[in-house]
Amino acid sequence: MPRNRQHIPREQRVDELVVAADELFLTRGFAKTAMSDIAASTGVTNGALYWYFPTKDHILAAVMDRAVNLEIERHGDRIAEVGDPTLLLEGLDGLRRYRQLHMTMHERMSHSEVVLEAHDRFIDWMRKMARDALVGHTGENDIIVELVVAVFEGVNIPGARAKPAYELIQELFRQVFNVDPSVAR
Repeated sequence: MPRNRQHIPREQRVDELVVAADELFLTRGFAKTAMSDIAASTGVTNGALYWYFPTKDHILAAVMDRAVNLEIERHGDRIAEVGDPTLLLEGLDGLRRYRQLHMTMHERMSHSEVVLEAHDRFIDWMRKMARDALVGHTGENDIIVELVVAVFEGVNIPGARAKPAYELIQELFRQVFNVDPSVAR
């Protein structure tokens, strides 16, 4: 495997590129951020950036994977109480700033396998969080999990003009379980 000139370990360089792309995508948007912008912000050449990430879709997938992984780390070993969607709602609230990038994923999924796979990992995480919130609940949990995903996806498709997904999902749990989860801000 080729080494970079500055002898920075590959994993460290990838992290630097993903952090830079994250910041640029969130401030400028995906469409207005060029790969050369990401390279310049980290001091690598365009060629080096493409060695780490063959396409802009690859770096989008890495940014979204990182965002979800940070939410997973943030919650650590916390376990949801029976019928309590608080962890799910906190996680979704924590990812709210990535809404535009999530919508971009919807636009890119049909063109990019790597974006589709990253989107699937994100949805799998959401399903797990919803299932965890339903532990101990007797009912159609699989349907409720898919309803949570449908609500989230429905308000996050490009052009959607709805309340934030976490608010709708909070209300869903309030109506289904008669709980009043509060999302820490």
